[in-house]
Amino acid sequence: MIAEMRSLGIGSLLMKASKEYGIANGAEFIRTQVFPQNVSGMKFYAQNGFIDEDYRMSTRPQKFRQRQLKY
Repeated sequence: MIAEMRSLGIGSLLMKASKEYGIANGAEFIRTQVFPQNVSGMKFYAQNGFIDEDYRMSTRPQKFRQRQLKY
């Protein structure tokens, strides 16, 4: 999120709407992923009721590691 837009409550409003939509449509849970170095992201999700369930493991084939992304 753009720094000037942080702390205005926009993310929390979107999260609340997402939760309400999920409940209304029968979702049993909501899952998200955040990099461990993204401390502010982890704090945001914790403040919005998410808990750390770090149990996933993954690997990337060598061809993916060598590819450089261009923006």
